[in-house]
Amino acid sequence: MMTRRAVLLTALALAGSAAALAQTGTVQNRSELINWYYAATFGTGFYTAGDRTVAVVQAPISYGLKPPAEGEWGVKLLLPISLGFYNYNLGTVVDRGLPSRLNTVSAVPGVEFERIVSPRLDLRPYVSAGWGKDLSGSDSAFIYDVGIRGRYLLGENRGVTYALLGRLSEAGYRPQGGSTQPLGFIATGIDITVPTGQELADHPISIGFTPSYWYYFRQLKFAQFSAPENRITEQWEFALSLITSKPWNILGFDLDRIGLAVQTGGGVTGVHLFTSQMF
Repeated sequence: MMTRRAVLLTALALAGSAAALAQTGTVQNRSELINWYYAATFGTGFYTAGDRTVAVVQAPISYGLKPPAEGEWGVKLLLPISLGFYNYNLGTVVDRGLPSRLNTVSAVPGVEFERIVSPRLDLRPYVSAGWGKDLSGSDSAFIYDVGIRGRYLLGENRGVTYALLGRLSEAGYRPQGGSTQPLGFIATGIDITVPTGQELADHPISIGFTPSYWYYFRQLKFAQFSAPENRITEQWEFALSLITSKPWNILGFDLDRIGLAVQTGGGVTGVHLFTSQMF
């Protein structure tokens, strides 16, 4: 059965503004400010670099080939597709409505494996690779991401569950005619899920709170006119979400989680909307 998670462009107004995301080096023109990896990976939100803002809508489409079973690996195909619109921010959406011109598109297909090691431990290694294209020019980039996600159930108390999350990633992008821009990080966090006893559209809902810490062993780099070699070594992320065990179906898309995440560190802050567990 096909499972699709996506967010409509109109939901971007909920996301606010986001981090400055762009490739390193001396900025020669504004097209160089677009960082393909971050636009394709961070998902729906507003991303600003220098004097350019890109609004991104992502449809993280996936297809389960085989569910995980005791002693056996589960397999899922991934096909996240991202659409980008230049010079759109919160004020632009409010004043002018939805954009009429598509500026960037990227697709980074991959495969994710899942192994339920024990009733408490779930591991999900993955590999993805694809391409991004700037439709307003000739710029394009190869994008890749290889890593593993893990979730360990720490315990439950009065219906509230606590789980330790972890992720290790070796990723990056290679712009056409340029050198590879690598990114490597390890992240860990606590996922706290609190049942509310309430329903939303006939769906029982819980509140999820996920603080996490991200350390970049291949440093996260940003190009800004004032600091072209600014690098970030670590970040904190705070995510708040509504969760349901029975997915909502919105215009044909199945959503089991909707939330906002704030990342901060090194003087850079970003806000983005998500519709699945980020670990």
